Amino acid sequence: MEQLPLFDAGPARAGGDAGFFLSALTLWVPWTWAILGLPPELAKRLENRPWKPPRKILGRWICLHASAARKPRYEAAVAARIREVTGRDVPDLAGLARGAIVGLAKVSGYVETSDDPWFMGPAVDGKKNYGWLLEAVRPLAQPVPCRGYQRLWGVPSGVAAEVVARCG
Repeated sequence: MEQLPLFDAGPARAGGDAGFFLSALTLWVPWTWAILGLPPELAKRLENRPWKPPRKILGRWICLHASAARKPRYEAAVAARIREVTGRDVPDLAGLARGAIVGLAKVSGYVETSDDPWFMGPAVDGKKNYGWLLEAVRPLAQPVPCRGYQRLWGVPSGVAAEVVARCG
């Protein structure tokens, strides 16, 4: 795997410590599976967020974190959307990793409009929507347990070291 560039985010933020060098984004299950588990031609390579990705992460690796929280009705709706877009059923949700970093991706840019079937539109729930473009997506062979946070957050140095070690 390409060497992960150091990420200088300044002082520690929620979930991180002064030594972190990777950022993470927490996603609801089964979106993590749509990004990491599907064949590349079907996989979700656009993550919808109500804010633009910070410039300092463009072209850099971020960790993809699977939320530990459960929302059964939301997860069922997401699974239906994945089936609609790909024709594939999501594996049993009970078997998908939660509360862990499950993969990595480079954020290459963002879009404000797109015909990509994963793009939710220019506005979601009355808020502006940006599609973060993900490339070089890599699942980890083994998830790294870690508490997640909202928005973009700093990965604690010990967890980041474990993620890098599991990248091969």
